[in-house]
Amino acid sequence: MWKQCCAVLATLLLSAYALAQAAAPIQLDAQRDEFALTGHLEWLEDASARMTLAEVRAAPGWAVLPSIPNAGFTRSALWILLTVVQPPDSETDWRLSIDDTLLNEAQLHVALSDGRMEIQHAGHSVLRTEWPLDSRIPTFRLRLSPGKHDLYLRLQSQHTLSHPIRLHSINGYIRQNGIEALSFGAYFGVFAVVILLQFAFWLAGR
Repeated sequence: MWKQCCAVLATLLLSAYALAQAAAPIQLDAQRDEFALTGHLEWLEDASARMTLAEVRAAPGWAVLPSIPNAGFTRSALWILLTVVQPPDSETDWRLSIDDTLLNEAQLHVALSDGRMEIQHAGHSVLRTEWPLDSRIPTFRLRLSPGKHDLYLRLQSQHTLSHPIRLHSINGYIRQNGIEALSFGAYFGVFAVVILLQFAFWLAGR
């Protein structure tokens, strides 16, 4: 009897531990500009860099990411899993981006409502004409039907694999791009003013 109780208790503890290791899904909301992904991402390292999506989905080594992906310099492929819930009667257009201009390749695998798997490609080694969006950093367009969706993101690079991942609503993405454009304009504007002042001093001191 004691052994049976211990076995049941061990099973319950293992089940609770497994549930604790699963990242919580993101509830999409069109009223929010950006979603905090900390605690919602799981990751798997593919040392061979050859695993298929089916092999990745069946692999036992998934773990919750405590923060942004930070694998450093590695030849492995890094798989990221994000689960989102698309509410009915809501905006269905979202943006998922990797904030790194040097990332060699990013693939996003999204299951469609008809059972097919949509694959989008972006990154430094991918032709710009093949990117889902003409953007400064790898950015993917998400158009989701109501329900729960598992998004599988595969990252591989010759540089460090330490990339902030961001999920925006379409309006939040537009606003974020506007802020970035304004920041870059101000940054280069300061340089232009400095150059003009130096040129003016040079003319005055001839």
